[in-house]
Amino acid sequence: MQIIIDSDTLKLAEVEDFIQKAFIKYQLPSNQYYKVLLCVKEAVTNSIIHGNKSDSRKKVVVKITKCHNEILVKVMDEGAGFDFDQIKDPTASENIKEESGRGIFLIRNLCDELLFKGNGKIIEIKISLDQ
Repeated sequence: MQIIIDSDTLKLAEVEDFIQKAFIKYQLPSNQYYKVLLCVKEAVTNSIIHGNKSDSRKKVVVKITKCHNEILVKVMDEGAGFDFDQIKDPTASENIKEESGRGIFLIRNLCDELLFKGNGKIIEIKISLDQ
């Protein structure tokens, strides 16, 4: 399944509807819903704000599939990408008061695998259904 949205945070409601439809289509366990929702919304928000710089002419693509006993999510934007090796630890004392920088940390701690591709323009998230 796939959804393509404009880079506008108001479109996050459409992403939530899309996730609900994916859970129904793939008959995913409801106890994983909020974990998937939070990961996807954080990734999409980052793509909108940081990747596409809130340029509503640029798109964000979200793909969700079920493979064996995993949920696979791919979020892609049209931005310039970023150096994912330079992501700061939001729990470090020097970063604790920063207003941003927690999205990737949350995703990383909720999912089973997080990959960055295309210079950071593509985020792949894997969540096991065995939990």
